[in-house]
Amino acid sequence: MLKYIIQAQCKFTSTEEYSTTLRDGSTIYVGGKEILYEINLGKPCILKIKVPINCDFFQQFDKKFDSMINGRSRPLGNGVCPFTPKHGFASLVEDERLYSVAPLYEKGEGKLLRGYKKSSTAQWLLSIDNWLQDPHFVGMSAMDDQVFMFFREKYLPTNLDIDPWISRIARVCKDDLGGSSQRLQSKWATFLKARLLCNIPADHVHFNTIQNVFVARSKNSDARVYGIFSSNWNGTAICSYSMEDINKVFGTSKFKGFAEAIPDPRPGTCGTDTQNLRDKVLNVVENHPEMKTDVHPIGNHPLVMDMEKVFQLIVVDSVVAVNGKVSRVLFLTMGRSRQLMVCLEDICHCK
Repeated sequence: MLKYIIQAQCKFTSTEEYSTTLRDGSTIYVGGKEILYEINLGKPCILKIKVPINCDFFQQFDKKFDSMINGRSRPLGNGVCPFTPKHGFASLVEDERLYSVAPLYEKGEGKLLRGYKKSSTAQWLLSIDNWLQDPHFVGMSAMDDQVFMFFREKYLPTNLDIDPWISRIARVCKDDLGGSSQRLQSKWATFLKARLLCNIPADHVHFNTIQNVFVARSKNSDARVYGIFSSNWNGTAICSYSMEDINKVFGTSKFKGFAEAIPDPRPGTCGTDTQNLRDKVLNVVENHPEMKTDVHPIGNHPLVMDMEKVFQLIVVDSVVAVNGKVSRVLFLTMGRSRQLMVCLEDICHCK
């Protein structure tokens, strides 16, 4: 309905691939190519064109980041916003730190996980090249003392018939200050990643490519992650994950490719002085950040499947029934049919 109202009363000056929107009260901001639109829904819908910026798709920033975005004679938004919506990107402002992943170059190269905090001794933190393999990010979310990132990355299978994408969840600690002067200086010292599985093992059905994600928080710590996954052969599926299970993997799994005894404190542990960590701890993060244990969906199967690849976006909300039971409602946009599918999590079944 909102889409119909905007189309009926507003006329955009050019064709846009809208990838980012932000609602502020009765105003909606839409990020276009080198332009920002402001739509006022409180009165007759008015479209205002803001001053063009040297950045293709906008993000929301606080004034405290002005020196980082505009300073050092760099193009506005470089490394924070993408050059095209086809390049996966994500950003988040949390506890006065900006987290972002966007290509530095127009063809999509140069994707690093960046962190900027003006008040920190190490203002800039960066990932290193071997942590991310041609990544395509779909979202970020803060949870307790961590920031989680969701993306897919490529690997080179020996069998060319195998889907080359792997879906991932990664995380860093909010109190990460970078490593020591000997190792990982001005680099993330708590970066870890794990594989997100969305499959039906018994039927050999696998959905390897994450497309969209939504994190549903809960006051009782029953937070969950909902993701849309696609497959080259088997359509799309929705899988849900418990944050408790995710944290268990990051907190107890062995490190892939690391056969020695895990040093103390455990690599990636939050609440440590990362600039004074021992070399043995930082070595694991630098060279073996991947968890050996995969993250499995709740119930070990998808909530919903569709064999025609129509799921595009997901939003999850909670409703309270008369008897006090809290249920999660899934809102799913259907790309090809341009419809909205709504279902309760506890009655969404594989079909």
